[in-house]
This record gives sequence, structure tokens and C-alpha cells, in this order.
Amino acid sequence: MTLMTDAKFRTTKLPTEYFDKMESYVELHPEYVSVSNLQRKIIDDFFQRENEQFLTKFKIIFNENVIKLIHTKISNNFDMESKEMLKENTIRKIINDSFDIDKNTFLSKFLVTFAKVHPFDDGNKRTSWLTVDIFLRLIGQTLEINTDKNITEDEKFIWQNSANQKTVEQVKEYLANHIKPFTSSISSIEDEIDVLLKEKKSLWTNLSE
Repeated sequence: MTLMTDAKFRTTKLPTEYFDKMESYVELHPEYVSVSNLQRKIIDDFFQRENEQFLTKFKIIFNENVIKLIHTKISNNFDMESKEMLKENTIRKIINDSFDIDKNTFLSKFLVTFAKVHPFDDGNKRTSWLTVDIFLRLIGQTLEINTDKNITEDEKFIWQNSANQKTVEQVKEYLANHIKPFTSSISSIEDEIDVLLKEKKSLWTNLSE
């Protein structure tokens, strides 16, 4: 018997482990004769056990109000106008279009899509990358990005992404190599934004030029 999880049926939208679990459920739970019911069960398990931290923290950062707040704080720190270039709900659409149940896939899609849509007149690179870093700190991680008075390879990568020269897979690989464990003592999101603006000021300055 050929299981419906053969390679030709697999999708890049879901992690490989999803299908491995499905195969194990097929063997252990013959009562599942409906593929849709089985899929829902596997997805529920995936959400509850392995991606719970990502999903529970997701909406805290990835919403219009917080991203606009981040952009406003960047504007105030770098004397630029905090003005939206496109219609309302653009940021919400970026988030919705980028969503994926795999954390790094979502973050990569968010960074690539944000660069393409370019929702603000200025500060798009800083806003999108700072948003990702704030979210990571919320779940005990951070972005380790090298910066110097001369442009670094990390900064060059961010510039290239802003020019729509990077794919989602390239950004995902970059994140995998630059996300590091982090412990924060800050309890307020707004205070964490302020700390990160000061802590990585040289990076935000270089990305503004």
C-alpha cells in the first residue's frame, strides 16, 4: 500500500516532521479513515506541542500597532518622518501573506515581503529587522548581526534583501545561522524596543545610510 505521504504529495508549506507523524498515526490509529480528520489531528498536535511558544507570542509583536510603534521609535531616534506610504492595512496584509506555522519560514517571508511592499517612506529595513529581533527576544533568542564602520557581510545581506535580491530560502538560511539564544530581563515590549535601539545603534545607523 502506498501512503498518501509519499514524496510526490509532500509540500514545502509544512515541515517534513508533519508527514513523518502522519505516517506514524496511520500505523497506530486505523480508525482514521478520513484524511482531513487525520491532518487536523496532526496539525493540532504540531501547534500544541512543538510550536506553542511561537504561536502564543506571535500576535504580541506581529500586529499593526506594535510595528507602527517600532517605526515611530526608529523615526524619533533618527530624525526621520514617521509617515506611511501605502494604504491602511498594508502591514496586516504583509503579516497574513507571510504566515507559516514554521517560525523561521514565517520570519523569512515577513522580511522578504516587507522589503517588496515597502510600506513606509523610510526606515523599512530597520523596522522589519528590529521587529523580527524584538519577537525573537520575546521567545528567548536574538539576531546576532555583525556591524562595523565599514559595511559588513551581514549588513550587505540586509541591504540586498531590501533591494529584493534575496529569496525566502536565502533569508531562512541566514536566520538559521544568526539566531542565537538570549535572555532578557525586560518585561515591557516598549522598553525592549528602546534597549534594542540603543544596544544595536551602530547597525540601525548603518542601515539608514
